[in-house]
Amino acid sequence: MIPACDIVEVARLSELSVGKTAAVNFQLAARFGLEWLRDDAQPLLAGDHWQHRAVSAIVEDLYSQQRALCRAVLSEGVQATPEDAVQNWITANDEIFERATALFDDLKSAGALDLAKLALANRHMRELLLA
Repeated sequence: MIPACDIVEVARLSELSVGKTAAVNFQLAARFGLEWLRDDAQPLLAGDHWQHRAVSAIVEDLYSQQRALCRAVLSEGVQATPEDAVQNWITANDEIFERATALFDDLKSAGALDLAKLALANRHMRELLLA
């Protein structure tokens, strides 16, 4: 799913072009493997009613956190190219970025995604926003 509405909203709030906003948004998704997380969460929706609700909520959280992170990156890199804006944010938040990246890499190599792993990824995304 392409978060087109999220991109347009962030562009409007940031008073930047949709193109620059989209570029930053997609670079963040690629850096953290967010599409992989959301795609691998889909089979978990087949669980019982409560699991379905929990997984849906986490996936929504991941989109929301990506949108907020995109805004944060853009607010710090208004004059920079999308690539530089993302890299500048990563450099400024290197420790937390490395921790989150290591977790996402571990999740990818740890076999099938389950609710516990998805919840942990969600928490690490939220920590990025506090950086």
